[in-house]
Amino acid sequence: MILAPEYANEVRKFEEHGTVSSSTNEFHSNIPGFEPFNAGSLVELQLVKGMAKKCCSKSAGHVFSSLSLESGRVVQETCSDDPNWRPIQVESTAVQMIAHLTAAAFAGRQLCRNSEWIDITVQYSLTAMVAAEQLWRWPRLARRLAARFLPSCQLLSAQVQRANELVSTASQARKDETTATQQAGTEQSTSYHDGLEWMEECARGRPYNPGVTQLAVTLGAVNTTKDLLMQVLYDIAGKSDLMDALRLEIMAVVSEHGWTKATIVKLQLMDSMIKESQRLKPVGITGIRRTAASDIHLSDGGIVPKNVPFEISNMHMWTDADLYPNPRSFQADRFLRLRQVPGHQATAQLASMSADHLGWGLGKNACPGRFFVAMEVKVLLCHLILKYDWKLADGCTSEIRRYGTFLSADPQGKLLVRRRREEVDLDGPLI
Repeated sequence: MILAPEYANEVRKFEEHGTVSSSTNEFHSNIPGFEPFNAGSLVELQLVKGMAKKCCSKSAGHVFSSLSLESGRVVQETCSDDPNWRPIQVESTAVQMIAHLTAAAFAGRQLCRNSEWIDITVQYSLTAMVAAEQLWRWPRLARRLAARFLPSCQLLSAQVQRANELVSTASQARKDETTATQQAGTEQSTSYHDGLEWMEECARGRPYNPGVTQLAVTLGAVNTTKDLLMQVLYDIAGKSDLMDALRLEIMAVVSEHGWTKATIVKLQLMDSMIKESQRLKPVGITGIRRTAASDIHLSDGGIVPKNVPFEISNMHMWTDADLYPNPRSFQADRFLRLRQVPGHQATAQLASMSADHLGWGLGKNACPGRFFVAMEVKVLLCHLILKYDWKLADGCTSEIRRYGTFLSADPQGKLLVRRRREEVDLDGPLI
């Protein structure tokens, strides 16, 4: 069932009273190999949300440092230092960048530089989509048995098992380091300020599955963020006036405030530009996907019956001219201008949610990592925009692809990139 966007705030209100719940039936989270789609259990689900909060609260400064350090490294590896124009495949480049940065924040430096871990975090969701589609062909009662024999499901289980082994090895290495430090009589304790540490803090002694928890984080953090970064690159490539304006903003803000976490907040044109890309190309034509836990009685007399999945349309984001003048045109400063309108200063910011812009969803089940994603993409873009020129490759239309209700940035698109001399240093010691 698809509901009009004017019902978004009603659904949010019902959600607070437990009348609706997240839809979790598309992926068979009760079958071995699919555990990360339901975060394994209530404990793992709580850990994922707790990690997202810690990432953007007291540890935000440390997270920024990790993101900046890894951005400089992974951008150089994927885009090279070639001063001549060279083609890059946008999707493979973006997913490598996002996978490395997500791992830097949530899995720690050891795993973020482990190629096997990066491969698992990139491939797991792709394997899961194939396996889930194949299981849908089987009767519900036969799916658990079928999963034991389907090669895609076997591979999926193997990826979860290997993820557990890699995370356990990294965690044990830290425990050994802590023990060695204590035995050496060193008073200062080691703090890593990353997801492995936050998992332990949030668990508070409760048993949990660390590999499943980490994969649950990557499911929500890698593919959707990769898609957002891809669309942003398509939207700015070849727009020299916009690129110049973004570079001037970065230079001005870094010169005044240094290269710190606080700098990211000051990049208001970049913030607006990313939100505009997300407005025109969100993850789907629906922004909220829920299931009625009981009959929902809407204000106009309509009813969503119990156990019926429903979605909220967000097509108003790019079709409603009363909401967004000239709604189908890309205007990088649209939300920067909207910040000046009374009552819109907060909702015009990238990480904010509202019924007018459902890019992150709405309500208690909205994206818990949106503040991290905003920081991650901005840090990456500072490196990519200052250090490189970008333009569309010949024949690249950057056309948005549609898969059912889902939207995707062009997975086949290519851009041309060349190294330029950056005006400010983003790779030196953080100020």
